[in-house]
Amino acid sequence: MLDNWFHNQKEPVFVLEAIGGMGKSALCHVWLHENILERNTNIDGIIWWSFYDSPFETFLPELCHYLTSKEVTIDVFAQFGGDFGILNSILHNNNFLLILDGFERALRGYTGMNAMYIQEKGLTKKDEAEWDIRQREPVNPHAAKLLKALTSEHTKTLITTRLFPAPLEELDGVYHKKLTGLSPKDAVDFLRVEGINGIRAEMENAAAIYNNHPLMLKHLSTAIKSTREKDIQSAYKFNIINKKEPQKILQTSYELLTDNEKQVATTVAVLRSAFTFEAASALFTELNEDKLWRYLCHLQNLGFIFYDENNCIFDFHPIMRSFLYDNLTAGETVHERAVEYFKAIPEPEKIIKLDDLAPVIELYHHLVRAGKYDEARELFTDRISEASYYQLSAYNLRIELLKELFPDGEDKLPRLKNRGAQAWLLNALANSYALSGQPIKAIPLYLLHNKLQEEDDNLNNLAIGLGNVAHMAQINIDQLSAAAIHLNKRVLICRENKEEYRVSIGHRELGRLSIYQGKTEYIHELNLRTIDNNNTAEKELEKATAYFEKTSNYQSLSIVLSYRSFSALLSAGLINILPGSENTHTNSNHKALEYAYRALEFAEKDAFTSYPMPRDFIRAYWLLGEALIQCYKDESLFKTLNYSINFYDVHFQQIQESVIVNPETVLKAAGRCITEALQRCRKVNLVESEPDILLANARLLWVKNTKENKITESLAPIEELLKEAQEIAERAGYRLKLAGIHLFCGEVLLETSGEKLLKLSARDHLQKAKEYAKDVSTIEDLFQSEDPNFYDGIPEYEMLKRGMTEQERIDNGYWIAYKIAEELEKRL
Repeated sequence: MLDNWFHNQKEPVFVLEAIGGMGKSALCHVWLHENILERNTNIDGIIWWSFYDSPFETFLPELCHYLTSKEVTIDVFAQFGGDFGILNSILHNNNFLLILDGFERALRGYTGMNAMYIQEKGLTKKDEAEWDIRQREPVNPHAAKLLKALTSEHTKTLITTRLFPAPLEELDGVYHKKLTGLSPKDAVDFLRVEGINGIRAEMENAAAIYNNHPLMLKHLSTAIKSTREKDIQSAYKFNIINKKEPQKILQTSYELLTDNEKQVATTVAVLRSAFTFEAASALFTELNEDKLWRYLCHLQNLGFIFYDENNCIFDFHPIMRSFLYDNLTAGETVHERAVEYFKAIPEPEKIIKLDDLAPVIELYHHLVRAGKYDEARELFTDRISEASYYQLSAYNLRIELLKELFPDGEDKLPRLKNRGAQAWLLNALANSYALSGQPIKAIPLYLLHNKLQEEDDNLNNLAIGLGNVAHMAQINIDQLSAAAIHLNKRVLICRENKEEYRVSIGHRELGRLSIYQGKTEYIHELNLRTIDNNNTAEKELEKATAYFEKTSNYQSLSIVLSYRSFSALLSAGLINILPGSENTHTNSNHKALEYAYRALEFAEKDAFTSYPMPRDFIRAYWLLGEALIQCYKDESLFKTLNYSINFYDVHFQQIQESVIVNPETVLKAAGRCITEALQRCRKVNLVESEPDILLANARLLWVKNTKENKITESLAPIEELLKEAQEIAERAGYRLKLAGIHLFCGEVLLETSGEKLLKLSARDHLQKAKEYAKDVSTIEDLFQSEDPNFYDGIPEYEMLKRGMTEQERIDNGYWIAYKIAEELEKRL
């Protein structure tokens, strides 16, 4: 198969896809040595890269160094002209063999520590609604670009992966083979090596029942060897093979184990990830260590368990771990022993990466399985929550861990004794859902949290919940009036209780909300709408800033400055299209850049004095990219640029690169910022920010194309980015982001006189932008307090009680987007 592709197939890229345990890496390793190296195949060079050992960010500079013999900085994209031109030329003009092993680790679905917990089911294309195509997207946007480039090169590229990379979908130049098992010939050879006798045809038929899966064939051979004949016919004679339920071979093979072997196999299956012999021995209080070692080695020989001699660790195939765990008896006792073992592991002095949390996550898992839900919750609060939420932004992992405390379903309260702990857990899970693009799932959890806090008369925590449901979920889905009501009530409660910090958070988020509604000083100065000048976004942000400066809260100051930057960008976007506004938006663009730069500086200060928060860096890099694009378009401004932007290693421990921004590098710097934001956003699955960053990337391409007079012929890559942004926003219900996407599409079509983008005309896009910009709040979107006077004194509440008029939906929604769409419609 591999020989035929390498010597005869025209496609430069071969994607060998299979679930874990199929032996993809071993197959490629044997082929490389026996069929390529030993035969002295005439090629210019071989590059083997294992993504199990090193990430894509390390691979790309190493590849460039290998091909060019030059030291290459991390900014490969800028180094090679933004389109990998030099790299492509080398790969195209030379006959290299590039082997990318374990490429799924570069994809969203397998990034991070939680990759080790994925239980594969071999999903097919028709199941992809459940699995989600986005799991097949690369985390690093450069990876997508490189993959597509490789499909048209002279160099041959072999990719082994558990998931087919989405950028290669339906491209010419790709030969895709999905292994559901060995070839019939290899299956027969495997059985014969295992000592099974029989006619080839009978062996092929038997192996086909198990889809030639090597794990299943190993257990089939184990069962057959227990018979006297050791012949394939005995498998039928003794009903070892079950054609209707072939998976029962695992049970058959399991039943051949001794009682002691069964106990060892099922007991160590409680360990959630790869484990050492010491961890295994801790689960057995009365078993001699030498005997345990022999049992484990025998289980390895029988195919129940893997052993990595280089690292001295055992592991299971996910299918086998699940099967054995289901056969475990006295599980609670075993989990309690595991708890004692992992409790004894000392805490690391400093949390830097997710792997540092691996032992405590294992401990948490065993506490839950031992039924100690309250103790597990305390452990999560004390040792996992802060690092996983703020520092590591591991939102998906948090969801999986927290859901374990809801054994009765998320529509029921978590199985905890303390109501305060139940409420805390509801809020924690809701926050993670909100940031990972699932605000609709988050809102009911927030509201239930608020109900518990009100019933317990815990007004401070009720105020926190009101603020969270507003700024974490409702703002993005354009329930702006409902969000305003919740935020104002938060401020009132916290002010009464003299909670100055929480009052300031409320003002900060009211400032952000007011920006969308156009309640800013910029809009007031232009007399574009009637605004209470004492209630602008700037006034709200100033109230928050005063406290954050007094307390040196660098993280909140970074957020406030990013909101100011966003406000300036929106205002500049509106001012720019108003009649007779040429060059009047310069001040706004300058402020947008200045605020974004300072937001990054405060994110850095927070990282140095406390710990880094990826979300703040992502936001700052995105806004820097957007502001630099706008500054480039404003010639009078970009000529004066002189900034230095820092970029860090994956865990923000040290600066890896500093980019100097000047008139010659402004677009490259914008691209570097946007790429950094997108890569880190995908790394932590911060879905909330992804549509904005993809839109910024599309805007950057548009500006570059305009600069190079490639306005109409290069819309395809822009449309691809917009389509991805639109799909994410639609899936999450992000109406505000959808309004921005449609606005940009309308602008592009108006400037190019193009007919359609994303299958819609300019008029259609502008109509959709206006519709998405309208506030969709209803009275049902509010927390339903038991106190009938709960929202008294908040003007928006009375409006929702009677129902909003169409004009109120416009005025209280994403007003700036609506106004821009109206102005653009005049050009139709």
